Amino acid sequence: MANEKRGEELTGHHNKGQSDYNAGKYEPPHSITPLDGVIQSDYTFNRLVEDNEKYDEGYSNARENK
Repeated sequence: MANEKRGEELTGHHNKGQSDYNAGKYEPPHSITPLDGVIQSDYTFNRLVEDNEKYDEGYSNARENK
Protein backbone atom coordinates (compact mmCIF):
# COMPACT_ATOMS: atom_id res chain seq x y z
CA MET A 1 0.00 0.00 0.00
CA ALA A 2 2.82 2.44 0.84
CA ASN A 3 4.58 1.69 -2.46
CA GLU A 4 1.34 2.30 -4.34
CA LYS A 5 0.90 5.67 -2.62
CA ARG A 6 4.51 6.60 -3.38
CA GLY A 7 4.00 5.67 -7.02
CA GLU A 8 0.96 7.93 -7.17
CA GLU A 9 2.97 10.78 -5.62
CA LEU A 10 5.75 10.37 -8.19
CA THR A 11 3.24 10.23 -11.04
CA GLY A 12 1.71 13.43 -9.71
CA HIS A 13 5.10 15.16 -9.71
CA HIS A 14 5.73 13.98 -13.28
CA ASN A 15 2.35 15.25 -14.41
CA LYS A 16 2.88 18.58 -12.63
CA GLY A 17 6.17 18.99 -14.49
CA GLN A 18 4.39 18.48 -17.79
CA SER A 19 1.61 20.91 -16.97
CA ASP A 20 4.05 23.51 -15.63
CA TYR A 21 6.04 23.40 -18.87
CA ASN A 22 2.86 23.91 -20.86
CA ALA A 23 1.95 26.83 -18.57
CA GLY A 24 5.39 28.39 -19.04
CA LYS A 25 6.59 27.98 -15.47
CA TYR A 26 9.13 25.88 -13.61
CA GLU A 27 8.18 25.14 -10.01
CA PRO A 28 9.61 21.81 -8.77
CA PRO A 29 8.03 20.42 -5.61
CA HIS A 30 11.07 21.11 -3.39
CA SER A 31 13.77 23.76 -3.19
CA ILE A 32 16.75 21.69 -2.11
CA THR A 33 19.80 23.39 -0.64
CA PRO A 34 23.13 21.88 0.41
CA LEU A 35 21.98 22.30 4.00
CA ASP A 36 19.12 19.86 3.35
CA GLY A 37 21.70 17.15 2.74
CA VAL A 38 23.01 17.76 6.25
CA ILE A 39 19.84 18.31 8.26
CA GLN A 40 17.50 15.80 6.58
CA SER A 41 17.74 12.07 7.09
CA ASP A 42 19.10 10.18 4.08
CA TYR A 43 15.65 8.69 3.57
CA THR A 44 13.91 12.08 3.50
CA PHE A 45 16.60 13.75 1.41
CA ASN A 46 16.48 10.96 -1.16
CA ARG A 47 12.70 11.31 -1.42
CA LEU A 48 13.00 15.06 -1.99
CA VAL A 49 15.53 14.46 -4.77
CA GLU A 50 13.39 11.72 -6.31
CA ASP A 51 10.33 14.01 -6.30
CA ASN A 52 12.28 16.72 -8.13
CA GLU A 53 13.70 14.20 -10.60
CA LYS A 54 10.21 13.00 -11.52
CA TYR A 55 9.08 16.59 -11.93
CA ASP A 56 12.05 17.25 -14.22
CA GLU A 57 11.28 14.14 -16.25
CA GLY A 58 7.73 15.36 -16.83
CA TYR A 59 8.96 18.86 -17.65
CA SER A 60 11.50 17.51 -20.15
CA ASN A 61 8.95 15.14 -21.65
CA ALA A 62 6.56 18.02 -22.36
CA ARG A 63 9.38 20.14 -23.82
CA GLU A 64 10.48 17.32 -26.14
CA ASN A 65 6.91 16.75 -27.36
CA LYS A 66 6.25 20.38 -28.28
